[in-house]
Amino acid sequence: MNHSVTFEKQTKQVVQALFSDPEEGENICFRNLDTDYAGEEEQEDDFDPYVVSSRLRAVGDQLDEDIRSQAKQFVEEPVNLTQRFSNVVNSLSSTWVARNPDLTNEKAVLKVAVSLALCVFKMEPSMQEVMQSTLTALLTSPSLLSFIEEQGGWMHIEI
Repeated sequence: MNHSVTFEKQTKQVVQALFSDPEEGENICFRNLDTDYAGEEEQEDDFDPYVVSSRLRAVGDQLDEDIRSQAKQFVEEPVNLTQRFSNVVNSLSSTWVARNPDLTNEKAVLKVAVSLALCVFKMEPSMQEVMQSTLTALLTSPSLLSFIEEQGGWMHIEI
C-alpha cells in the first residue's frame, strides 16, 4: 500500500474521531490479541485513531482567548473558510513559537489547528463537516505530513 495513502487514510480517521463523542472510541471494538499479522498489516492494526484523537483533544485544554475569538469569527462569517483557517493557524502558531522557543513550528501548527477546529465545532456543531475537511486538508499538507512521519506516524507523535 502507498505510504502517503495510508497517512491520508489515518488522518481522516483521526479527524473523524476528534469530532466524535470522546466516549465512543472507548467502546468501538476490542482488539484481537491472537492476531498473526506481519509487516504493514500489523502496523495498521496498532493504529488507533481514538488514542491519537484523545491526545490531540487534550491540546484543547490549552485554548486561549486568541483561539476563541478567531473561532467566533469563523462561526459568524464562514466565507473562504479553508484559506482563512490556514492563515489564522499559521499566524497563531507563529505567536506561540515566539512565546515558547522550545516549541517547533510544526507542533505549534498541529496544536493550533486542532484547538481552533474543535473550538469552532463546539460553538457551531452544524459546521462539523466543513471543519473536518478543513482540518484534514491542513493535516495532510506536505510540511505536517513530513513532520508526523518523522515522528513515526500518528501513534508515535509527541504532542
